[in-house]
Amino acid sequence: MSFHPRSSAYIRGLSFSFEIRNPQFEIPSYHRLMNTSLNLQEWFGSIDIYLFDQLLKGRFVPGMKLLDAGCGTGRNLVYFFRSGYSVFCVDQSEQAIAQTRRLAAALAPHLPADNFRVEEVERMSFADA
Repeated sequence: MSFHPRSSAYIRGLSFSFEIRNPQFEIPSYHRLMNTSLNLQEWFGSIDIYLFDQLLKGRFVPGMKLLDAGCGTGRNLVYFFRSGYSVFCVDQSEQAIAQTRRLAAALAPHLPADNFRVEEVERMSFADA
């Protein structure tokens, strides 16, 4: 038996229908939700699942300063760039830092290029490091 999630319910062999008349409280259909402009891949990038778990648990709050030590190309930073966090990065690879700077310039142009440095983690030159 199939039913539309907005207009029917199925409970222990009983089926009934209802209609939501107030559009203010309309529950969007699954298909409408899945076709919205929110694209999770676009918003979060190729984020590491463990970092995504920490985001879901609320371990990061707006206004925090973030340091990604060994940032690579910045794949874990997309959400933080888009959300206005103060992000700092180090990596030994010049190419990786160049890519992270390009990503930051596109998603968080307010961040200075000096926040992304080619350095060894053990020898970081950030003032708070």
